[in-house]
Amino acid sequence: MASAGNSGASQYITGSPSTGAGVISVAASDPTQTFPGVNITAGTLTIPGINANEHPSPGISGTLKVIQDNTATTVNEAEGCSVAAFGGPLPAGTIAVVNRGTCARVAKAIFGQQAGAAAVIMVNNDTVFPPLEGPITSNPDDGTPYTVTIPFIGVKGLPTTATSDGGKLRAVPDGTATSMVPTALTNPAYKAFAGFSSGGPRLGDSNLKPDITAPGVSIVSTGSGTGNKAATISGTSMASPHTAGVAALTVQAHPGWSVEDLKAAIQNTGDPAGVAVNRISRGGTGLVQPAKSTKTQVVAKASGDPFAISISYGFAELLTNFSATREITLTNHGAAAATFNVAAANQTTSSPQSVTLSSPSVNVPGGGTATISMTLNVVASTVGSSNASATNSALAFREV
Repeated sequence: MASAGNSGASQYITGSPSTGAGVISVAASDPTQTFPGVNITAGTLTIPGINANEHPSPGISGTLKVIQDNTATTVNEAEGCSVAAFGGPLPAGTIAVVNRGTCARVAKAIFGQQAGAAAVIMVNNDTVFPPLEGPITSNPDDGTPYTVTIPFIGVKGLPTTATSDGGKLRAVPDGTATSMVPTALTNPAYKAFAGFSSGGPRLGDSNLKPDITAPGVSIVSTGSGTGNKAATISGTSMASPHTAGVAALTVQAHPGWSVEDLKAAIQNTGDPAGVAVNRISRGGTGLVQPAKSTKTQVVAKASGDPFAISISYGFAELLTNFSATREITLTNHGAAAATFNVAAANQTTSSPQSVTLSSPSVNVPGGGTATISMTLNVVASTVGSSNASATNSALAFREV
C-alpha cells in the first residue's frame, strides 16, 4: 500500500514506491459534502471563503491589507511565509491577504497572527477552495508548536487570474472596510479527485497506476506529538492508510488467500461511481469498498503476471492499426459456482476504438478458475483525436 503522490492531475507523475507491480497505489478524493465558510465583503466585492481552521467565531470586521511581493528581495512576500512578510506589527483589526505557495498553508496563519493580523485570507493556487485544515496547533514545516486563535480563510484562485475570487480580492485597495459573515458552503469538489492527487499511468511501460481511490482531503486523525489532540491533514498519505485498513479487514475475512488475490479483491471491488468524474489512469477502479472486498469470493486478474490485476496495453507509437488481446483469469474461492455477465464499460459509442470480449458471460466453478479474453482495437489514423481515447474503458463483471 502506498500513496500515489501529491503532484497534481498531470499524467505520468504517480510517485514511487506506489508504481511497483506488487503495490496498491492509492489516489485521493474529497469526502466532504459541506464545510464551514464565510461570506467576505470588501467594499463592493462579496465572495465566499472556506473557514479553513474551523474557527468558532469567524464573523469579524476590519480593514483589508493585501500582502504584496517586494521584488527587491529574494523571497515572495505575497506568500506570507514569515512574520516579516506581513510588514508587522499590523494595526488592530487588519485582515491580511496572502497567496498559497512555498511554505505550509497553515504556516501563513501562524505568521499572520504573530504579525498582529485579526484574520488571514489565503488565495488558492487552484480554481477550487483550498483544503479544510481543522484547528492549527503547529507549523508542519518545522514542527514548532503554535495554536492559531484567529480565523484562517481560504478563497478560490488563481491569484494571477483577475476574474477569480482571489484575483478580485487582491485588487481591493488596502484599508478597505472588510467583514466576514459565517455561512455553510456546499463543496463543489465533493467526491472528486483531490486537486493534488497524482495522475498515472506509470513511467517506463505505461502500465495503469494508481490502482484505487480513498478519501484524502481534510482527514481528521491523531496529531503526532500532540498528546490527545487531533490533526486535520490532506494528501494521498491520508488516502493510503484508509486502504491499508481495508486491506487488514480483507486479510481477516479471507485467511489463507495469497497476497495477489487479496490485492485483486481490493482493486476488483472499487466503485467508479464513488468518484465524481472517474479517470482510470488517475484513480484506478474507483472508491475503495471495504464491505465488498471482504465479502467477495471471486477475484479477477490479468493472466501471466501474478501482481497485474489491471489489464494494460502499454505504450505504442502506431504506423498501422493496433490490435492486441489480453487474458483475464477468474479464481473462485467459494464452494458454489459463480456466473458473471461481462461487458466493456465507459466506451464512447462514437469512438473509432473498440474493445471486444471472447464471451458476454463466464462461469467460474466452485474452487476453480475460468478465463476470458479482451481485445483492444485502435485505428492508427485517429490516435490523438478528441474521440480516440480508449484508456478509460473498463471491464464490468456482474454476478448473475
